[in-house]
Formats: sequence, C-alpha cells, structure tokens
Amino acid sequence: MDYREINEKIDELRDVLNILMDGDYRENYENILELSLKLDNLIAECYKMKGN
Repeated sequence: MDYREINEKIDELRDVLNILMDGDYRENYENILELSLKLDNLIAECYKMKGN
C-alpha cells in the first residue's frame, strides 16, 4: 500500500467510525474498538512512510 492508498483508507475508516459513534455507541462498542485499532495502525504506518 502506498501513502495515497493509506490516506484513502484512513478517510474511509474515519467516516465509518463517525457513523458508528453517531448511533448507540454501547451497541457498537466492539466494532468501534476494532475500527479504532485499525485506524491507529494505518496512521502509524503513514507516519513511518512519511519518515522514510
């Protein structure tokens, strides 16, 4: 995955996360947690690529 693809995926995950947070977050807790971890990992990967 290149930098552009990672940024696109980050934007997609943020959109989904915002949708989940607008609903009953208690009902969506596991999905929100899983998505948050994926988002954190993608952002970390993006910073690594930016540093190289």
